[in-house]
Amino acid sequence: MDTGIIILLIILFIGTLCVVFQRPLVDFLFRYCSLGSLLDKLNNAFLSRDEKECLKQEREFRNASPEELQTRWLAVLDKFAGKYPESREIPESLRENLPQELADFFSEYDFLKIGEIALLDKRALASVKVGGQTYIVIGKDEPDDTLFVIRLNSMKTSSCPVFAIDPDLDCAENLNVNTRPESGYRSIRNFVCLMSLYYGENNDSE
Repeated sequence: MDTGIIILLIILFIGTLCVVFQRPLVDFLFRYCSLGSLLDKLNNAFLSRDEKECLKQEREFRNASPEELQTRWLAVLDKFAGKYPESREIPESLRENLPQELADFFSEYDFLKIGEIALLDKRALASVKVGGQTYIVIGKDEPDDTLFVIRLNSMKTSSCPVFAIDPDLDCAENLNVNTRPESGYRSIRNFVCLMSLYYGENNDSE
């Protein structure tokens, strides 16, 4: 058989395997060959100095403990938190299920907004269900049509993960991706500090 035909058949065979076993192959490469790390390094090589610094801050804000974010948290509150002209009381059914940090925040402020994005908002507070699990809506990104939520039982844990979900509550994206632990922000402070990094540079307090 001609060598060229053999090479072509080998390429077609390998290509077919890659298509058929695409998901397992990608999982294998990420898990055992550090493909994710290699892609990150490749991506970093093309970043500007400012972009690298921003990425470094993002990682710090994502992984820091709430205590380590105290200074940044207070600075964000000072700049973006406020009160409505006419405040409203939080319904008892919601107030008794708020984590202490949120309860403390809403005792002093009504909202924490960056532009049109209400990270924390007393008016947004509501109870919703996603896949049988109850969540409390703590804020909204109106332009992006996104809800910021915490699990109802978060007050019983040492941290309070925040999730960004679709308002179509039982959509596949919410069930399979958005509410998975790895998709959440570590705590309310991690969430707020990261959002302030993304959106805060060009917005003033309202």
